[in-house]
Amino acid sequence: MTFDKSTMEMIRKEMTDVLSRYGAPKEIQFKIGNITYDDNSFRTTLKVVNVGGGHNPDKAEFEKFCWKFGLPHNAYGKIINWKGVDYKIAAIRPRARKYPVLLENLQTGERKVCLMASSVNDLI
Repeated sequence: MTFDKSTMEMIRKEMTDVLSRYGAPKEIQFKIGNITYDDNSFRTTLKVVNVGGGHNPDKAEFEKFCWKFGLPHNAYGKIINWKGVDYKIAAIRPRARKYPVLLENLQTGERKVCLMASSVNDLI
């Protein structure tokens, strides 16, 4: 087997399927990070998140990093109207400088990156 982009995509999909079946009954979630590879090997990171017992990793991360973007702790889950569509503040991406806030469309459930956090503050 040679390691190339299509092989890595296939391996990622298979690993995700196997790990999600393993983690679901134990209420843990596996997140596969970036994959780097050469002809003979590949390397990835694996993050394991406890999703049981009402723990919400998105909310915990939001509360941990919201100060960095000038957002209040209670902004998580708030409903805002942006461009005529209702969105819920769903997550924060602490390493994204330009678009750190993820909004979830209340009608479709689709998530999208949002404008600068200071603009979200104006909408709250």
